[in-house]
Amino acid sequence: MKKLSLLFSFLLMMVMLTSCGDKKIFSCIPESADIVAVVDLSSTSSDKELDKGQLDKMMDEMGIPKEQREIIIKFADDPKSVGVNLMKKFALYIDVDEKDLGLESAGCIIPVLSDDNLAETMNTLNKKDNGFFCFKNIQTQNDFSFVYPFEKNDVKDVIIGWNSNVMMILAKEKVSPADLDKCFHNDKNSSILANKDFNTFKKNLTTLNIWCKSDAFVEIAEEEPEVKDFLREANLSLAGNYAHIHLTMDKEEYKLEVKLRTNESLQNADNMKVMKAVRKFVENIMPTASPEPDWNDYSYNYEETVEQTAEYAKEADWEDDYDF
Repeated sequence: MKKLSLLFSFLLMMVMLTSCGDKKIFSCIPESADIVAVVDLSSTSSDKELDKGQLDKMMDEMGIPKEQREIIIKFADDPKSVGVNLMKKFALYIDVDEKDLGLESAGCIIPVLSDDNLAETMNTLNKKDNGFFCFKNIQTQNDFSFVYPFEKNDVKDVIIGWNSNVMMILAKEKVSPADLDKCFHNDKNSSILANKDFNTFKKNLTTLNIWCKSDAFVEIAEEEPEVKDFLREANLSLAGNYAHIHLTMDKEEYKLEVKLRTNESLQNADNMKVMKAVRKFVENIMPTASPEPDWNDYSYNYEETVEQTAEYAKEADWEDDYDF
């Protein structure tokens, strides 16, 4: 995972240094995705030139060897020269495992500007035998190429693939070229474009955008009896709720917009039912208070009490003023 984080750090670094069609990017995202982030740097204006000194310092800290720095510098100077474009829209997604909220899969989709330049870049990396990352054994299947960048001991959890339209970094346990093939050839019904709410979300894209849905948390939440009872009595559903986050970044100001789009059960909620269910839910999860004592249940034996007190006094070595 350290190497994976380094690879994504490389991509993020390129984003910091820079200020295809949407459909081709989004069609690679599976319909089951729970969180999608879309970055559109074309909406930002920047007159800053590349600070090569700062770039060299960052690469020093990341341990990138000299041979591969040439590719990064080349990318920073002219993104088209390496074949991919982070200056326009690119997307990342996370698909959550609904059983334990673990990671089912995650991906980053970047538009390809020139598949010839990209192939040349990959072949250059393929020749390097060490360093930040090296792509050995580049293979071709159907209409795309792929490589396992961190393959070791037959553990394959990250794969990078590209065709003439997009490059995709896909992280998944035991990931295979078939997983890439599926993403590259998703139709509208099997991609995130099948979700009506996502289509509403993508109409309002700004600089940084995040879309997420609540469905992944339903099964986990309803495993708790108290939560399940609360939802039933309040007549509410956790599924089908969405959040839209849009951050617009300009030179002079940042603008943040957050929208929560709720399902019909929340829109038409009966406030009295909800409050009653809340009270019951709180009673169920809070520690039970000690009940009021029923004094009629207590029996008092005077002789037994005196005898017990005398034994305690003897052990405590009380003064002889106390006569029992």
